Amino acid sequence: MASLKDVYDRFVTQPNVDDLYNDATLTFISSGTNVKGANEIVQYILRSCNDVEIAETVLAYHTAPTSLTVEVAAKCKFKNGPSWIVPGVDGNMLDGMVAKFPLVQSNSLFRNVNA
Repeated sequence: MASLKDVYDRFVTQPNVDDLYNDATLTFISSGTNVKGANEIVQYILRSCNDVEIAETVLAYHTAPTSLTVEVAAKCKFKNGPSWIVPGVDGNMLDGMVAKFPLVQSNSLFRNVNA
């Protein structure tokens, strides 16, 4: 059986609604963006790929029986406006720019494959 880490790693490379709970919620605290529902989350992530190219380096995984927290160093290249990172900022100021920052992803929205 796949672990939550395995499900997360697969989801990052190929988002799929089957990996998420139907009532999952995705929240970006820094921007206030909130997306509810497995289908809506996957659609949102796929649309965001057109706006921002993100290269992530996982620094650490912290696992618990029903949740996973991932520490990530992210490098984001803006391709089409501010996306979820800095909504409301004029896209002309960002397009082509690169931002580097740490992310902490706390995930309890993935189906617990070991349950």
